[in-house]
Amino acid sequence: MFTENDVKEMLILAEQAMDDECNRKYMNDICDAAKADPEVAGEADESMRNTKLMAKVAAGIIPFATQMLGDQWEKFGVNETDLLTVVKQIEIMFPALDPESQDRSLKLLDLVMKGKVGEDVPASGREENLD
Repeated sequence: MFTENDVKEMLILAEQAMDDECNRKYMNDICDAAKADPEVAGEADESMRNTKLMAKVAAGIIPFATQMLGDQWEKFGVNETDLLTVVKQIEIMFPALDPESQDRSLKLLDLVMKGKVGEDVPASGREENLD
């Protein structure tokens, strides 16, 4: 398990990586390609379309996020196979984090769990965005 200070530092590193222009463009390209995929775009049922979209986005985002954060989180003992486990641990620690770290945590969770790239989460919306 990580200390609160470890998580704060990890979230700062993650935010810097997610805010990098090249990384952001690559992640947006992954999302755009998933939206344009005929299997997704051709799905008539909105619920099924969203499910397929999330699966396509996750298939591209998770490997990229693992690569993007791998070197930066290595000093915390995190390797490429640990990303989802670590993100879940950060999610569990969410209530104990300061507001700034909570906002960073939500950006990371949105990226890895929902495929949302670079969407700022307003401080007032923290609790609502935990679902």
